[in-house]
Amino acid sequence: GKPLGKKREKDQLQRLAKLLMSVYVVRFPGIAPEGFLNWLYPKCRFFFTKWCTAVVALTCLAALLLVGGNFETFLSRLPDFSQIFAVENLFLMMGLLVFKKSIHELGHGLMCKHFGGECHQIGFMLMVLPPAMYCDTSDSWTLRNRWQRMASGAAGMYVEVFVAAICTFIWWLTHPGWIHYMALNIVFLSSVTTLVFNANPLLRYDGYYILSDFLEVPNLSRKANHAFFSRAREWGLGMKPVPAHQLPPRNPGLVAGYAVLAFLYRIFIMVCIMWFVMQVFELYGLQ
Repeated sequence: GKPLGKKREKDQLQRLAKLLMSVYVVRFPGIAPEGFLNWLYPKCRFFFTKWCTAVVALTCLAALLLVGGNFETFLSRLPDFSQIFAVENLFLMMGLLVFKKSIHELGHGLMCKHFGGECHQIGFMLMVLPPAMYCDTSDSWTLRNRWQRMASGAAGMYVEVFVAAICTFIWWLTHPGWIHYMALNIVFLSSVTTLVFNANPLLRYDGYYILSDFLEVPNLSRKANHAFFSRAREWGLGMKPVPAHQLPPRNPGLVAGYAVLAFLYRIFIMVCIMWFVMQVFELYGLQ
């Protein structure tokens, strides 16, 4: 018990240090939501059926065609940067972000439950300053079918993109007012967070876990780094490669390329976030 107690203390200190040193994402402890999900799932089980998925896909396609067919009008009706990030709109955006991310994370939990898994934790975090939610659906790794695991990883985006598609129609068909601007904010937030973060496999969000499930390579990021350093040791320094059990079972060269792309994209995203936050703060003289 004594060594385990010391290990626990060390782990707690590491988690605290990671929390204090985190610049972009600060994650707080969550709660077990199984009771709530058991109550909610029977009421929205239909949303994860094949026919409903087809309806969602058609709705999203219709929203894309609406924007694409009227793109110039769409751009002309958008507010400028200073209007989007004005003080009165920032609080609205933060409230909508909490709502949007809550249904996003519930989508993960409900889809995991749809295939027989459980959600062990759901909680709150700060993601580049604004509040957001997170959901632990690591139970999806117990599913033997990789397509079910991928569906669990994509469920949050599935729910979020459907809400954004509906809000696109609401924004297009309404006149300026609180409903009009609320719909626009949801479309803007969903587009940015889904494209830049959630769907991108180069960051450790939904897209990363979907790619990991598709390749059937657990701990993809770690194994990609091992594959890269194995090649660097062997080709650059003439040393022995990393032991085979630490490498991905298939296509280690391609996976090593993933490690390089992920590293470069993280640097790019960090620079873009710094620039974006400075632009927002500059409106208030806080850059």
